[in-house]
Amino acid sequence: GVQCARGMKNENWLDFTEERSHPMPIYYLNEEARDARHRHWQSIVEEDRLYFNRTESEMKWVFHPPPTSPPVVLVGTNEENTGTIEVNSSLENSILVDTTANCIENLNSTSLLHGTFYFAPTSHDVNIPAHAIHRPSWNRVQQNMLDDDAIDTEKEKERCKRYNYEYNNRTLSKRRRLFLGTMIADESMEVIQAVSSEVYNLFHTVSIVESNVTHNLSPRKWRFGMGSDNLLKLQQLFGPKTKVSVDYYVTNLTSTNGDDLLSDYIQREGNNLRWSLNGMEPDDIAIVGDCDETFSRDYLRALQVCDVPEFRPGKKCRGEKIMSSTLVFESSPKCVTKGRRWFHPDALLGECVDQVGDESIHLPSKREWNDKHSNFKEGYGGGLNFTLYDKDGLGGDTGKYPLWFATDIRMNPGNWASSRDGSATGFHFHNFFESAKEIHWKYLTYGHAWGGGGDRPIWEIHEDIELGVQCARGVKNENWLDFTEERSHPMPIYYLNEEARDARHRHWQSIVEEDRLYFNRTESEMKWVFHPPPTSPPVVLVGTNEENTGTIEVNSSLENSILVDTTANCIENLNSTSLLHGTFYFAPTSHDVNIPAHAIHRPSWNRVQQNMLDDDAIDTEKEKERCKRYNYEYNNRTLSKRRRLFLGTMIADESMEVIQAVSSEVYNLFHTVSIVESNVTHNLSPRKWRFGMGSDNLLKLQQLFGPKTKVSVDYYVTNLTSTNGDDLLSDYIQREGNNLRWSLNGMEPDDIAIVGDCDETFSRDYLRALQVCDVPEFRPGKKCRGEKIMSSTLVFESSPKCVTKGRRWFHPDALLGECVDQVGDESIHLPSKREWNDKHSNFKEGYGGGLNFTLYDKDGLGGDTGKYPLWFATDIRMNPGNWASSRDGSATGFHFHNFFESAKEIHWKYLTYGHAWGGGGDRPIWEIHEDIELGVQCARGVKYENWLDFT
Repeated sequence: GVQCARGMKNENWLDFTEERSHPMPIYYLNEEARDARHRHWQSIVEEDRLYFNRTESEMKWVFHPPPTSPPVVLVGTNEENTGTIEVNSSLENSILVDTTANCIENLNSTSLLHGTFYFAPTSHDVNIPAHAIHRPSWNRVQQNMLDDDAIDTEKEKERCKRYNYEYNNRTLSKRRRLFLGTMIADESMEVIQAVSSEVYNLFHTVSIVESNVTHNLSPRKWRFGMGSDNLLKLQQLFGPKTKVSVDYYVTNLTSTNGDDLLSDYIQREGNNLRWSLNGMEPDDIAIVGDCDETFSRDYLRALQVCDVPEFRPGKKCRGEKIMSSTLVFESSPKCVTKGRRWFHPDALLGECVDQVGDESIHLPSKREWNDKHSNFKEGYGGGLNFTLYDKDGLGGDTGKYPLWFATDIRMNPGNWASSRDGSATGFHFHNFFESAKEIHWKYLTYGHAWGGGGDRPIWEIHEDIELGVQCARGVKNENWLDFTEERSHPMPIYYLNEEARDARHRHWQSIVEEDRLYFNRTESEMKWVFHPPPTSPPVVLVGTNEENTGTIEVNSSLENSILVDTTANCIENLNSTSLLHGTFYFAPTSHDVNIPAHAIHRPSWNRVQQNMLDDDAIDTEKEKERCKRYNYEYNNRTLSKRRRLFLGTMIADESMEVIQAVSSEVYNLFHTVSIVESNVTHNLSPRKWRFGMGSDNLLKLQQLFGPKTKVSVDYYVTNLTSTNGDDLLSDYIQREGNNLRWSLNGMEPDDIAIVGDCDETFSRDYLRALQVCDVPEFRPGKKCRGEKIMSSTLVFESSPKCVTKGRRWFHPDALLGECVDQVGDESIHLPSKREWNDKHSNFKEGYGGGLNFTLYDKDGLGGDTGKYPLWFATDIRMNPGNWASSRDGSATGFHFHNFFESAKEIHWKYLTYGHAWGGGGDRPIWEIHEDIELGVQCARGVKYENWLDFT
């Protein structure tokens, strides 16, 4: 955002006018409003630059360095200066001194504009010398799981049923062949063994590509050179039935063009070339992942034999891919958090794969690098938006869409594959490195690299690493999931060996200890930046220290501000609901108050905006066309009545600008807008009421959503003294007020609950579709097991002129009223267990968390109803759902991210709210978080081709 503000733009920035397939946000269809916000964002950046006394040349880009930045290479440690890591950017490209470099030029190769792929022999073409033969050692449980080659009709039917697939007897004689594509660099042999054990003897081909550079083009030595012990071992790990190859990529790139994953996207083209060399056919399955990701064995077996809709022949190749619902292990098999899911690897039918499918009917599209390489361009397939591909007639009259590179399979949206009970279908062994030095190297040089990775201990580099370090040090709470708790499906096969689990965990503990000693930190000096333990005192930003420019004064002894806030004297007279964790006070709605003359708000719309807002009448043909845009049918029976919409959100320091942007989009659409304000931030730092009864803020807010909408701000006073190590606990609990307000305002089972943050909204067009179309998730008679909708959301970073192509958020979320707590029928939807005191916060794992209801069923909590529990607002937000995108792949919602009024407010957010970062006050905003840096680059004119123009 800062780069955008500073004008550091290139073709990665998306111009406001480029998103042609659907309207941009209504509020910003006013050029004056766009320009005003962008100028204000630029002034915020300038304010922070001056406050931290930085010259233009001292504005260092931590997360998105410009293309001219020299590569940074970690070459060792400086023993004389404990606590630092010596960096050298002048090291020669190591390929020049690597013996493999002398061999690869004799291999078959494919030279492209960006580099050359060299294709080495596969595991079926080499003789393994006796000393290098690998003999896997499985225990009885592991061996039983791996002996699964025979097709047993009844077992396969049961397996398919687990994943909501049918079993087709015609597939009995033949399993689909699986082809894996991945890349390799510094992943440990341990993580490769964990992945290969899961898929032992399953794949026809495992295509691995190694490069001579890292993602930021720092040189690296070949690790799996021909004939090396590493290669000989790797080629045996996946089983003798699998052809394993490590092919070599030598780049011509000298710049990443500001895209820190460009090298990743381009390197994956080698997978397509290898699949073709190994005889991949259109009815085979391409699977793309990183080396530390895998589908579970059971799910892969399902993909091989079940009737999977995405794998039926005759595809248009417009987006029929599968994404895993992936359990994340952080650095150790004993460190996994409940409810946290990743969404790779990904799978696609061979007939849609480049080098395999029919190029004569799947004509090529335009791509981000030189039009022919990297990902599809926006409008030409990026984010499944093919509007410009269609408009330019690139597909001819075939009715088909282009074939996919491996990077498209990984980066484009798809259908989330989870089991019937919501349990995971894959595993991610994240940061399973062999040393602290390797972790520093990763965060210095690979995707989303962070230049500060070498000057601080590993737990201060990234929140994921900090979680793993806390686990290693025994800083555990109820959010940690014990290895044996995930009972609804097998855990990773490699770690179904207690000795292997314990060995890795001990090694991870030794890595943490190594880094602690290297940085000379005592136990008490191990500070938790991202996930402070419950005993940490709240940090309150109270102002600046003018005598010491460049710092922000912090005071943790400030009294709880509710004691001196006038609203506190009023709320006790309101109707209230007291719960164990706190009390909700319910204030009058906008329909119950008289707005004084001086406070009346009169919106000013231009002609384009007014035309879009005058949409209340139901026009049958227009509605049919609208429904078709989102792959819905139009049911004439809904003509006389639109579904009522009820919004639930929370408010704190969001700017009036962002509230106006959201409210303009939904003007007069909602029956109820329920907003809850709290007396504390997410980390329980005290805060003053901002929308107290009778305040000018409240009077304005209650008018912004239109006179047809009942708007309320209700007040939450917490009893919490600790977050129990969950930095969003207060968020989850505060949202219960939305359910209570919806009930007070008469929500019915056929109404729609929508949950978001104050800076998120569905587009107006999509909301109108939800009101009138035949939406499968809104048909009556739901089990309430997960039939929710998630938005495919375009992200604006700090300014309407700062939005990146292809970047999508996945909130807000929508659910039918009959599944909503306080609204649905509690006599048939019996309650489940929850994370806080069994009754509050999110569903517990196995009791609905991540849509996993195995323990709910096992414990008989649903009785004989065949139904599942009603959902709190936090469940609607946090659980998986169905991704709602338009037929052409364009967005269905907008996220106005970090649209604050001052730099101070941004520092306050990153100090005290969800995923708070304690270092937010001691550095300028662009060094706090990569999202902010993008906005600053936009403000400063650092342009990339990923920026999207508004129109």
